[in-house]
Amino acid sequence: MNISEKIADIRRQPENIRLRYVWGCVAISMFFIVLIWVLSLTSLFQKNSNIDDKDSVTDLKNQLQNINKQAPSLKDFSQTPLTVESEGVQTSTDSEFEYPVIPNQEEIPQSASYSN
Repeated sequence: MNISEKIADIRRQPENIRLRYVWGCVAISMFFIVLIWVLSLTSLFQKNSNIDDKDSVTDLKNQLQNINKQAPSLKDFSQTPLTVESEGVQTSTDSEFEYPVIPNQEEIPQSASYSN
């Protein structure tokens, strides 16, 4: 029996039997997911136990020094003038959107909150 015949056979079963198949598949899937998760956790803890604490501290210090060299300082930010254009805000109102006019269609009245 191939997989398509098995699926057709399950579809012909009553609902309580189909639910058993569903929960069985869920349980099997979750078993594999939990198994992979546990294996990854054990490998993570094994790697952490092999690392020397002094090496990890020096690596962390080196990474922080590299970040400090690459990151801009507050002086750089204070010397850069802030402009509205650089923030992506449009200040002009002359380019307001105009809705297209469809011929032979009456205009839909707008409430006062939407009009100028």
